[in-house]
Amino acid sequence: TTGGRGQTVAIVDAYNDPDINAGLQTFDSHYGLAACRTSNGCLRVVNQSGGTTPPANDTARWSVEESLDVETVHSVCQGCKIILVEASSPGNGDLAIAENTAVRLGASEVTNSFGEPEAGNSTSFQNAFNHPGVVITASAGDDGYYDYDLLGAVNQPSIPAAYNTTVSVGGTSLYLGQTAARQSETVWNDNGPRDVLESEMGTALGAGGGGCSTMFSAQRWQTALSTWGSTGCGSKRLDSDVSAVADYLTGFDVY
Repeated sequence: TTGGRGQTVAIVDAYNDPDINAGLQTFDSHYGLAACRTSNGCLRVVNQSGGTTPPANDTARWSVEESLDVETVHSVCQGCKIILVEASSPGNGDLAIAENTAVRLGASEVTNSFGEPEAGNSTSFQNAFNHPGVVITASAGDDGYYDYDLLGAVNQPSIPAAYNTTVSVGGTSLYLGQTAARQSETVWNDNGPRDVLESEMGTALGAGGGGCSTMFSAQRWQTALSTWGSTGCGSKRLDSDVSAVADYLTGFDVY
């Protein structure tokens, strides 16, 4: 789509990806997308305070996430400007600063692909995801309901997705035919018979996250639904709110 002019989407990640600008240009060229780069004002990369001095280069695979996030946003909204805010670390304090910076710099939407169990909540971290008038999305996670891939070690959904001020985004598996036409789309769950890696390597392939919050109240737009009682969440928040393809076995092509 070529829509989105007038919108600015911010992406919050940790550490610096020194190849993000060049990688995006290669991606755009390959798929025939409108050029998006730092020199034409489409892409802006800042540190957690909004400055131009980057944090330390990635050593923990965050750069893969940054490429995925930036390339996905641009492919979905070619007319949008993109601000990539690189936090100094994946710690909650730095991510909260980066989140507030994204809003301060004028983002109309802020997307976040990280999470941790609700027990890690703090007031300052929660407040960073409460900006009325700005759509803040957050990943519901990639280890299933209540992170069941971790074998009962968590039993909570993830923040910031579980905050009732965010839009929680769940994951699907998207199957296309030979002509790239949509065949089917299902809840992402690569566990079970398909999870060869788990038996051979002790690593689960993953599944869409979510679940009933153990801490945060549901908003009226959830509890007012006639089917709300069937969720089993009572008065607590339920995430996810929306879903999109997240299964890397059927997922997005990333350069």
